[in-house]
Amino acid sequence: IPLSVIFLEGLFSFIITSILVILQGFANSIFISSMYGICGFLPFKFIIGMSTGNGFAGLGVNIIRYIILFIYGNDTSRKTITTGSLWFFGIATLILTMGLVLLPLMTSHPYFKIQFYKSGEISEEDYRKALSEYGLSEEQELTKKDINNLSDDEEEVSRIY
Repeated sequence: IPLSVIFLEGLFSFIITSILVILQGFANSIFISSMYGICGFLPFKFIIGMSTGNGFAGLGVNIIRYIILFIYGNDTSRKTITTGSLWFFGIATLILTMGLVLLPLMTSHPYFKIQFYKSGEISEEDYRKALSEYGLSEEQELTKKDINNLSDDEEEVSRIY
């Protein structure tokens, strides 16, 4: 957004910036909805952790922004502003790329497969594979009905995981 303000002038700059803010709002709402959808399969403490993580991410973004402002100062030349913006958005792109790489790794973990089974998202065959990958024996295996009746009680959860 800062680049559109720097390189464009007048009403056109305002319109482009407004469109970018609207598109960013749409993307943010889709992202947050997806995150709550993914965390909705997990116990409640993970939803709280995801919300807390979003708060810390907001702090992290501002800290990175202030560090870049400190490094490049208040110089208002286009070169300084462009370089600072490129560093800021480069760091953001790196963090987003790490998230995109880690999401498939996370969802392929047996723990999450067992959670997906609780909500009916994967087949019983995939559930059995996840149990065996997690090292649970046949005697420890629970039926889908047993898993759905579990509470978030630590003692019951630790018996499975």
